[in-house]
Amino acid sequence: MQHSSRRLFSKALKATAILAVGCVGLALAPAFAAASALMPKPEALSETGQPVPIGDNWKIVWRAYRDPLLDRAAARFLDRLRMRTGLSIISDETRPQQTLEIDCAGRDAHWLEVKSDDRYQLVVEPGRVRLTAVTNTGVLRGLATLIQLVEPAPEGLQFAGARIEDRPRYAWRGVMIDTARHFMPLDALKRQIDAMELVKLNVLHLHLSDNEGFRVESKLFPEFQKTSDGYYTQTEMRDMIDYAADHGVRVVPEFDTPGHARSWLKAYPHLGPGVEPTPGAAPMNDTLDPSREEVYAFVSKLYGEMSRLFADRYFHVGGDEVNGADWDASPAVRQFRTTHGLDDNKALQAYFTDRLRKILAGDGKVMVGWDELLRPDLGPSVVVQSWRSSKLTALAAQEGHPALSSGGYYLDRLLPAGPMYRTDPIDPVGYGFSQADWAQMEQTPFKVFFSKEAWVVDDGLRLTPAGQERVLGGEAVMWTELVTSEMIDGRVWPRTAAIAERLWSPSATTDVADMYRRLIVVDGELALFGLHQHANQARMLERLEAEPDPAVARFISLVEPVKNGAHWKLLRSGFQAPVTQQFNTLADVAAPDSLAAHRLEAQVRAFLGAPSADNPATEPLKAELRTWRDVHRAFEAAAERAPVLKSALPISADISAQAAAGLEAMDAIIGRRAPTAAWKAQQDELLRRDEGWARASASILGAMTSPQPPADLVIATTAAIRALVARASASPPAQP
Repeated sequence: MQHSSRRLFSKALKATAILAVGCVGLALAPAFAAASALMPKPEALSETGQPVPIGDNWKIVWRAYRDPLLDRAAARFLDRLRMRTGLSIISDETRPQQTLEIDCAGRDAHWLEVKSDDRYQLVVEPGRVRLTAVTNTGVLRGLATLIQLVEPAPEGLQFAGARIEDRPRYAWRGVMIDTARHFMPLDALKRQIDAMELVKLNVLHLHLSDNEGFRVESKLFPEFQKTSDGYYTQTEMRDMIDYAADHGVRVVPEFDTPGHARSWLKAYPHLGPGVEPTPGAAPMNDTLDPSREEVYAFVSKLYGEMSRLFADRYFHVGGDEVNGADWDASPAVRQFRTTHGLDDNKALQAYFTDRLRKILAGDGKVMVGWDELLRPDLGPSVVVQSWRSSKLTALAAQEGHPALSSGGYYLDRLLPAGPMYRTDPIDPVGYGFSQADWAQMEQTPFKVFFSKEAWVVDDGLRLTPAGQERVLGGEAVMWTELVTSEMIDGRVWPRTAAIAERLWSPSATTDVADMYRRLIVVDGELALFGLHQHANQARMLERLEAEPDPAVARFISLVEPVKNGAHWKLLRSGFQAPVTQQFNTLADVAAPDSLAAHRLEAQVRAFLGAPSADNPATEPLKAELRTWRDVHRAFEAAAERAPVLKSALPISADISAQAAAGLEAMDAIIGRRAPTAAWKAQQDELLRRDEGWARASASILGAMTSPQPPADLVIATTAAIRALVARASASPPAQP
């Protein structure tokens, strides 16, 4: 009983320690108007400075169109208002009520389609909260903005006074979640939909089949269920599709072919070329046989069944990473290629793709595929989703295809939000290898996994206005080789909110520092409204500790896992060695983007803007640094109790050393004392070491070939401490 009580107390303590970092946005809300913290940033916003106090008695007044979907959306809004304010929020007509007026002209003629009308207007001023939209889609988007306008007031809470006119930059604003590598339960997917609604994303792209599993029940082909370790029944999937639709989110399915199909062949071996793997050769037995009509008949029936289940007009067929080894080893496939005048395996895949396009067209679907499908003979209606370089987005659009940009938004690469936020969907050089990158890659054995044609950007490529119009938008992408259902919330969010802004807000919205200021707030709101990113992180961290210590939670808030697959043991082995990877290390627990470090950067900027003892930013920054300076001693003690932490001791030591350097730098700056040469050299050595560890996985090449930091962790505070040390080092000697 005593042990159970201590365990419950430790859970509460740890969750509080981590959430204090993760939900800092809500605590900081009084420092600025909620209207200035909106994400995505609206197209046009004017803050009136005339807020509306929030009481507990609200009535929604519908001025025009109303339907059950809008009633449910309004009910969700009121539920969120209850969570955000702590008020009961009732509708009692026997006493004075506040009203939310919703003026909707009618149902969207393109509801849950690419051409949906998301426009809305929002006015918050004394005595009036009014949402106006042409369609029900616009009402959903406006309600998502209104809940973000809640802010603290001297006597409770209020809606920030604002006038907003808003519409999205792109029609397709999505998230792709791989459910094949690790099965994602329905409740986890519904949480993603809830969060998507809050940041105005409108497409959930589900990767539903791959080598590891086929995740949807097929009544025509039940062997799929028998050979998968988890799947959604059709009833469950319909429920989730309906749930998504209620939140203004389309569901686009992906069933990957002709490669990545080992789960297909496990259930129905006759669909493959039937070749035996050659020792030491490229991976095989994961590709469908394009030479046999029975394969097309099978796919036609399966896709027909899935087309009836998934109502969306778009249907993703994958098409990526077909290495052709299975086909080359099959005499029948080689003969088919010769008979049909197909010069190589790329031409053979193009033949297969066109057959699929016609099958789907017969079911009223538009094909979507990864950028490997892009060829001169690809049907013009096919949507090309780029992932290897932004050059391929541009080329697809220039060649007349609807295009989606994803390469710069790969969440599984664990990049911070900043680099992804800087990547514009229509920038042809936004993502990919430079010529210099490629020259280095060619010197490594990993070059076999890349092609210069696809991965290297073209500095001279430009998108015409017509080409820009064909870019539908983009998707954040979460492959789940290293992501379990327990990790999904923290790996997708809050970074995806920054990508949502890139896809919604005007192209001129590019201030990264301001984005992080608002992302901190949004992260807290997402947790408040049901995401588990902080609660699950706390649980994972607790499993690693023999006895919970808040210092370990503080430590994990200041580090990030290595980037670009450097933590993926199989990738670093070149897919040559059998590797078992567990998800029980600090690198699996740490968030990909340390919001605590970004808060520190903001504090440092505030201090350096007017460095003095009287600056209001000075003492809070010093207090923060003192806390982090003392982390290492407590972390050492925790590591003695839980040896799994020991690999991170060098990182913990450097965090404490950085914090000490920051405090010493602040004292030197305030006192106008020039540090000694020895001090400068010592700090430079420390920071260069930590910057070197960060560079080791900052590129795909580095992630594959460079030694990685202890425990696969990068210190996220280095840039902020470097700024303090640099200013101190530049300080003039004190005046006599």
